Amino acid sequence: MTWHFNHKKMKRNLSLTLIIFFLASVICFGQTRRQYIKAAENSFAQQNFYAALKYYEEALKFDSAQTETWFKYGQAAEQFYAFTLAEKAYEIVLKSEEVQEFPTIYLMMAKVKKSLGKYTDAIDYFQKALQNPAILDAPTLDYVKKEIEYCEWAAEVVTNENKNIEIIKLGEEVNTPFAEFGASRYGSQLYYTSFSYVKEDDNFNPPRHYNKVLLSEDNMPGQLWDNINSTGRHTAHAAFNASRDKVYFTYCDYISEAGIRCELYYRQLDAQGQWGAPQKLSESINKAGFTSTEPNVGKVKETGSFTLPINPAEKAKWIFGTPKSIRTAPCKIPSIYRRSILKAMM
Repeated sequence: MTWHFNHKKMKRNLSLTLIIFFLASVICFGQTRRQYIKAAENSFAQQNFYAALKYYEEALKFDSAQTETWFKYGQAAEQFYAFTLAEKAYEIVLKSEEVQEFPTIYLMMAKVKKSLGKYTDAIDYFQKALQNPAILDAPTLDYVKKEIEYCEWAAEVVTNENKNIEIIKLGEEVNTPFAEFGASRYGSQLYYTSFSYVKEDDNFNPPRHYNKVLLSEDNMPGQLWDNINSTGRHTAHAAFNASRDKVYFTYCDYISEAGIRCELYYRQLDAQGQWGAPQKLSESINKAGFTSTEPNVGKVKETGSFTLPINPAEKAKWIFGTPKSIRTAPCKIPSIYRRSILKAMM
């Protein structure tokens, strides 16, 4: 039996195979990108902005020319307080040919610029937002005008800054790409909170980040402060009393994919110099169904100490005190700013 090699048929079959492979790759490519975008949208809806940010980041690896994905990436970054990433994303949107499809982009960029302390740029973008009446209802119009006034004031303050005050950004031994906050220095010791820790056995993908209190000695890299941190909970905002024998802090738990609820605790230093077990503050302070956080301690006319837990659920600040060792009930302080609190405490 004689076998004949059919070159034409082979070429035709090879071409058909390549076409099928190409189409399958394109379909798989598109489905994978859409899957990341869908996951990002679901995470954003659950207010898990870090996960949304990472999913949009993966989607952009498939196609970095998708302006809408950059816009949503910027939104997730802004909500996660990653303002530098949000600024980059919004700049890409502003330079794109589809910029007119995103009428809120100037307003959003203005807010990011303000958050980064770039007040002159923020004013420029707020003014551009005013030129688009389609997005400016009465409350938004009032908001934009007030923001312009604030940025003008802030820009003037920055221009006429006190030369006797030097602001120094700490290096990478403290600051990470994530959030660091709540710093207190006592001599060579710096206590602060970092949002850079991941719970390895977290069931969510990507794993969620947790806050932990760190201690930096002599400006060395911060280490976990074991005296206060809880293994499976957020721990944040260490605040000492004047004698430094009591530390107030926050324990928080995830109550959803990204939602967090916090309560105030304290630890007391015993006679042996060891920190006692965490003690939860009373129900009059840790109100059921709400979150209390950011304790701060100060003296008022040497009569005692005051702690200021912020209750974001009610959009108000609360204050309670222990003057002359007599605990007072918390009272709401409406429409008060942090600098007003500090002034009252001095």
